[in-house]
Amino acid sequence: MIEKHEIPDDFPRGELFGAAAGSRTEMLVQLHDRFYLCGVIPEEIVRERYLVIEDLAQQLALCCSRRAIEDPSWSFQHDFETMCRGVRQRIAQGIWSISDPEYEWLIRRTKAIFE
Repeated sequence: MIEKHEIPDDFPRGELFGAAAGSRTEMLVQLHDRFYLCGVIPEEIVRERYLVIEDLAQQLALCCSRRAIEDPSWSFQHDFETMCRGVRQRIAQGIWSISDPEYEWLIRRTKAIFE
Protein backbone atom coordinates (compact mmCIF):
# COMPACT_ATOMS: atom_id res chain seq x y z
CA MET A 1 0.00 0.00 0.00
CA ILE A 2 1.13 3.54 -0.74
CA GLU A 3 2.00 5.69 2.24
CA LYS A 4 -0.64 8.39 2.74
CA HIS A 5 1.95 11.16 2.66
CA GLU A 6 3.50 10.03 -0.64
CA ILE A 7 1.79 11.20 -3.82
CA PRO A 8 2.41 8.67 -6.60
CA ASP A 9 4.20 9.98 -9.69
CA ASP A 10 1.27 8.95 -11.90
CA PHE A 11 -1.30 10.95 -9.90
CA PRO A 12 -2.53 13.89 -12.03
CA ARG A 13 -1.02 17.19 -10.95
CA GLY A 14 -3.20 19.30 -13.21
CA GLU A 15 -2.43 22.69 -14.61
CA LEU A 16 -4.60 25.76 -14.81
CA PHE A 17 -3.64 27.15 -18.19
CA GLY A 18 -6.03 28.59 -20.72
CA ALA A 19 -7.52 31.71 -22.19
CA ALA A 20 -10.93 32.86 -23.33
CA ALA A 21 -11.46 34.19 -26.83
CA GLY A 22 -12.61 37.73 -27.33
CA SER A 23 -11.41 41.24 -27.93
CA ARG A 24 -9.58 41.27 -24.59
CA THR A 25 -7.27 38.51 -23.43
CA GLU A 26 -8.66 36.70 -20.40
CA MET A 27 -6.96 34.04 -18.27
CA LEU A 28 -8.59 31.04 -16.68
CA VAL A 29 -8.14 30.95 -12.91
CA GLN A 30 -9.43 28.87 -10.02
CA LEU A 31 -10.54 30.25 -6.66
CA HIS A 32 -9.05 28.35 -3.72
CA ASP A 33 -9.08 29.57 -0.12
CA ARG A 34 -9.82 33.18 -1.13
CA PHE A 35 -6.89 33.20 -3.58
CA TYR A 36 -7.00 32.93 -7.36
CA LEU A 37 -4.65 30.35 -8.85
CA CYS A 38 -3.30 30.25 -12.39
CA GLY A 39 -0.67 27.86 -13.71
CA VAL A 40 0.62 24.86 -11.81
CA ILE A 41 -1.56 23.67 -8.93
CA PRO A 42 0.22 23.99 -5.54
CA GLU A 43 1.46 20.75 -3.94
CA GLU A 44 -0.82 21.13 -0.90
CA ILE A 45 -3.90 21.09 -3.16
CA VAL A 46 -2.57 18.09 -5.10
CA ARG A 47 -1.96 16.28 -1.79
CA GLU A 48 -5.48 17.08 -0.61
CA ARG A 49 -6.97 15.79 -3.90
CA TYR A 50 -4.80 12.67 -3.74
CA LEU A 51 -5.91 11.82 -0.20
CA VAL A 52 -9.58 12.21 -1.13
CA ILE A 53 -9.30 10.15 -4.32
CA GLU A 54 -7.12 7.45 -2.71
CA ASP A 55 -9.73 7.10 0.05
CA LEU A 56 -12.48 6.83 -2.58
CA ALA A 57 -10.48 4.14 -4.44
CA GLN A 58 -10.15 2.14 -1.21
CA GLN A 59 -13.90 2.41 -0.58
CA LEU A 60 -14.81 1.44 -4.16
CA ALA A 61 -12.49 -1.59 -4.09
CA LEU A 62 -14.10 -2.69 -0.83
CA CYS A 63 -17.54 -2.25 -2.38
CA CYS A 64 -16.54 -4.37 -5.42
CA SER A 65 -15.14 -7.06 -3.10
CA ARG A 66 -18.35 -7.10 -1.08
CA ARG A 67 -20.46 -7.44 -4.24
CA ALA A 68 -18.29 -10.28 -5.49
CA ILE A 69 -18.91 -12.16 -2.23
CA GLU A 70 -22.65 -11.38 -2.17
CA ASP A 71 -23.24 -12.57 -5.73
CA PRO A 72 -20.45 -14.84 -7.01
CA SER A 73 -22.34 -15.42 -10.28
CA TRP A 74 -21.37 -11.93 -11.42
CA SER A 75 -17.93 -11.57 -12.91
CA PHE A 76 -15.26 -9.16 -11.76
CA GLN A 77 -15.72 -7.31 -15.06
CA HIS A 78 -19.46 -6.88 -14.45
CA ASP A 79 -18.94 -5.56 -10.90
CA PHE A 80 -16.15 -3.24 -12.04
CA GLU A 81 -18.13 -1.83 -14.99
CA THR A 82 -21.15 -1.26 -12.74
CA MET A 83 -18.94 0.63 -10.29
CA CYS A 84 -17.42 2.73 -13.12
CA ARG A 85 -20.88 3.68 -14.40
CA GLY A 86 -21.92 4.69 -10.88
CA VAL A 87 -18.85 6.90 -10.46
CA ARG A 88 -19.39 8.55 -13.86
CA GLN A 89 -23.04 9.16 -12.99
CA ARG A 90 -22.14 10.87 -9.71
CA ILE A 91 -19.60 13.07 -11.50
CA ALA A 92 -22.14 14.00 -14.21
CA GLN A 93 -24.74 14.87 -11.57
CA GLY A 94 -22.25 17.11 -9.78
CA ILE A 95 -22.28 14.97 -6.63
CA TRP A 96 -18.54 14.32 -6.94
CA SER A 97 -16.09 16.87 -8.31
CA ILE A 98 -13.44 14.78 -10.06
CA SER A 99 -11.52 15.81 -13.18
CA ASP A 100 -11.12 13.42 -16.13
CA PRO A 101 -7.45 12.67 -15.32
CA GLU A 102 -8.38 12.08 -11.66
CA TYR A 103 -11.20 9.75 -12.77
CA GLU A 104 -8.80 7.73 -14.92
CA TRP A 105 -6.35 7.46 -12.02
CA LEU A 106 -9.18 6.51 -9.63
CA ILE A 107 -10.29 3.67 -11.91
CA ARG A 108 -6.73 2.35 -12.35
CA ARG A 109 -6.09 2.55 -8.61
CA THR A 110 -9.38 0.88 -7.67
CA LYS A 111 -8.68 -1.96 -10.10
CA ALA A 112 -5.17 -2.41 -8.70
CA ILE A 113 -6.51 -2.58 -5.12
CA PHE A 114 -9.35 -4.93 -6.07
CA GLU A 115 -7.09 -7.37 -7.90
